[in-house]
Amino acid sequence: MNGIAKAGHEAAVGETSFVEELRRLRGGMSQRELAKVTHYSPGHHSNVETGVKPPTEDFARACDTALNTGGRLVAIFHRDMLGPRRKGTSRPVNWSPEVGLAN
Repeated sequence: MNGIAKAGHEAAVGETSFVEELRRLRGGMSQRELAKVTHYSPGHHSNVETGVKPPTEDFARACDTALNTGGRLVAIFHRDMLGPRRKGTSRPVNWSPEVGLAN
């Protein structure tokens, strides 16, 4: 993605968390329905949405493709997940188990 497109995605996603945006984009689609299309288990979707597991870039990309979002979830992943890490863990500093990524 070039710098212009990336900047546009960052502006478009604002401060919405990954989980909030995934739920919004999923709309009336169930986790089970989305899981069938993304080839991730319904349990994995649940774990990401409840903050048990952080999303991965591959997961974000699969959801973007399934939901035809134009890369919104990958942009949020890059914004939130590739930043500083908590000491002694692989979790980002802004990771909250209650909401996924806290802003």
